[in-house]
Amino acid sequence: FKVNHEWYKYKGLINIMARNYFDLNINAPLFTELSKLPEWWKRILNDKTLYVNIRKGNRINVYYCGASVMELSIKRDKSIQGKIHSKYILFQETQTDKNSYRKDISPETIVENLPSIKNAIIANQATSNPEGLSEKAIQGIMYIEGKYIDTEFEYVHLNRLITRIDLTTINDDGMIEFVELKRISDPRLLKKDMSLKNEEIRKQIDNYNSFIKGHKDEIIQYYKQLQQILKKVGVNNPLCNIAITDIKPSVYLYFAGYADGKSNHPKRRKRIYNIKQILEEKGI
Repeated sequence: FKVNHEWYKYKGLINIMARNYFDLNINAPLFTELSKLPEWWKRILNDKTLYVNIRKGNRINVYYCGASVMELSIKRDKSIQGKIHSKYILFQETQTDKNSYRKDISPETIVENLPSIKNAIIANQATSNPEGLSEKAIQGIMYIEGKYIDTEFEYVHLNRLITRIDLTTINDDGMIEFVELKRISDPRLLKKDMSLKNEEIRKQIDNYNSFIKGHKDEIIQYYKQLQQILKKVGVNNPLCNIAITDIKPSVYLYFAGYADGKSNHPKRRKRIYNIKQILEEKGI
């Protein structure tokens, strides 16, 4: 009997990565500092147009209309560092690449300039899509309504493929439920004419469901930790008070419909009908 040491090393690496990837630390320095409720953080928490998500690596992102207003991390001296995309910084002149982040802006400065940042985010989200808003903006509206505890849940696999699911909720019975959001005009929902390939949405949902099945225990533990951290840093999300019991094995698919008052156009009715046929066939 010959032992394949490389396989055991590889399998061990998978287990270590999975464990570390889902780990959050309620006592991480960033969460401890924010639990002291500095004045600028209170302003964030009291702004009902903003929402807070805990991120892997014990970081925090603050969002407005689905766009990151700031990514918060901690420096070695325990001071909090803010990070914002350069295209939202209209209040400062910068030579930074417009596709990069600017790392040296304090959270206090970001908070003082929130009106300007919000205006820049809205301007960057201008769209001619028939749904009226970008998917990110719709996601933000859904979160602000108070029915979700997380957005953009992400897992990077060893082969560098990324699983990213739009929204996470916790039902009254303690069940974690993932929700994928799509605009009704998304090209992945139907295949092109004469194409022999299946619609992308079929594979996407199958991949999500396989991911949940393979990481069920880690996901449950991760969201239990996330609940504790949100409460510690002062985020008043009622879903933090629901005891998690399990996770639903299938992702739900939500659609943003037409917002221009023309959903009864024959081509649009046909599109909706064809999408429903696929979903019924797949049991989605």
